[in-house]
Amino acid sequence: MMKYCFLIFLFLMISFSVFARPEIDSLFHALDEVIERKHEFEKDKKDEIENLSNQLRTVKTGSMEERFSVTEQLHQAYFTFNYDSALLYSRQLLEIANRSGQKDMIARAQLRMNETLLASGLFAVVKDSLEKISLPDLSDSLRAKYHYMNARLYIDMSNYYQRPFYSEKFGQLVTAHLDSAVYWARKESRIWYSLRGLRFIWRLEYQEAKKFFMICSPILKWEAGNMLLMLLLLLSFFDSWGNRKRSWSGC
Repeated sequence: MMKYCFLIFLFLMISFSVFARPEIDSLFHALDEVIERKHEFEKDKKDEIENLSNQLRTVKTGSMEERFSVTEQLHQAYFTFNYDSALLYSRQLLEIANRSGQKDMIARAQLRMNETLLASGLFAVVKDSLEKISLPDLSDSLRAKYHYMNARLYIDMSNYYQRPFYSEKFGQLVTAHLDSAVYWARKESRIWYSLRGLRFIWRLEYQEAKKFFMICSPILKWEAGNMLLMLLLLLSFFDSWGNRKRSWSGC
């Protein structure tokens, strides 16, 4: 929780140089609305989890695909709500996938597991697991997710080690994986738009990122709260990397 408070604090400073005054006021107002609706969001999440749990009980004797789908949805529902439960369902997801023997399903489960482990800072485990994934077995959409996961990994590793040598090395890997993720993502899909926005921010092109997210908001039909939180996290988090990239290039 403290991590996200720090990110929001960074955003408040960044916003004065990236956004015009009316836009800043609008973002503050939207942030107030999100905070006020905190309990409403929590209730919606609990209702979603309860519905999915009921679905999972009804598909216990169903096909592997049905069980996998509902378990994956439960994992995603818990991911930003309860880490321990998210880890539990990521393990169950991998068990179902392994029993199915389907390569695509196994790869999806592995990526979900890595996503969960990365959130707890188990970099070595995630790196080793990603290296064992067979790229030829992945669909285009899973390749995009695979490269995005690698980009996330090296961003977090660089932040953890905080050494110029590692920062420059990992920074190059982040750039390469983001480029690959955009290439493999289906054009005009949600992940394609999101990855392009991430790449703008990673390249320090903040004005372009701002324009891009504002244009994409109605296209993707993001809720105001989701849009705001995405900007808060992305702009603040990647600004810290932008400062380091400037130091790497001698700017």
